Amino acid sequence: MMLMLVLTVSMIVAKLVLWCYRFAVVDIVQVTAEHALVLSCAAFFAIRSAIRAARADAGLPLDFVFDSPATVGKILLACSKP
Repeated sequence: MMLMLVLTVSMIVAKLVLWCYRFAVVDIVQVTAEHALVLSCAAFFAIRSAIRAARADAGLPLDFVFDSPATVGKILLACSKP
């Protein structure tokens, strides 16, 4: 289940990066060096979305608290704790 979660997160982040380059979003924010911040936020929300999907598959409630930083321990607890 965790391998599937990691693969899902990496696929979402990869698609987001490709979308940003495709629509020149990155070119706009490179002047202020905000692209790293935007990408890190996107990765966090992708992880959060993958946790929500894993909880739905496991039959756990979908309301949970998940604060940054997204460490491995927090991800494991969010996937398994009701």
